Amino acid sequence: MAKLIIDPVEGTATRVFKNGAVRNVGYTDPDGYVFIRVGASMVGLHRVVWEHHHGETLGDRLVDHEDGNPSNNKIANLRVATYKINAENRHRPQTNNVTTGVKGVSLDRRRGKYRACIAVNSRNFHLGYFDTIEQAALAYAEGARKHHLHNPHAMKKAPAGEDRGQGGEIKETTTKNESSV
Repeated sequence: MAKLIIDPVEGTATRVFKNGAVRNVGYTDPDGYVFIRVGASMVGLHRVVWEHHHGETLGDRLVDHEDGNPSNNKIANLRVATYKINAENRHRPQTNNVTTGVKGVSLDRRRGKYRACIAVNSRNFHLGYFDTIEQAALAYAEGARKHHLHNPHAMKKAPAGEDRGQGGEIKETTTKNESSV
């Protein structure tokens, strides 16, 4: 039987075999998460690293990658998070937002403008319509900085002096389950 060695500092897992061979283990799924076999189950390496380092099981709690990179499993990058915090820290847009590829920004084809929206406490808020994707992305970044307080990337200040176009004020949308973010 091979011995599994977890290195929390580097966020890696290796197996040492009886013959002395050492091999990094795990596979990376299409979303960038690394999984390893533990017993008969495939488990996210981020969970294994966190549990190994802290000496306790997570149960139903989530482990969040602070930098948004699901392949970075270094213990310094991992934290226990609620579903809300984990969702706020999502860096990529949801797969249903294929019009722009920018988180919080969609193209309103009827108006010919970019729409910025942000979800706060499971409610969607309209930030405005913008002439360029950059202006809409800036409005989203500014909204995230104000409202996604657990996301270290959202806390970065938006570039000063940029024209945001029309809008930018947070107004609740009429549909609460809209999936623009």
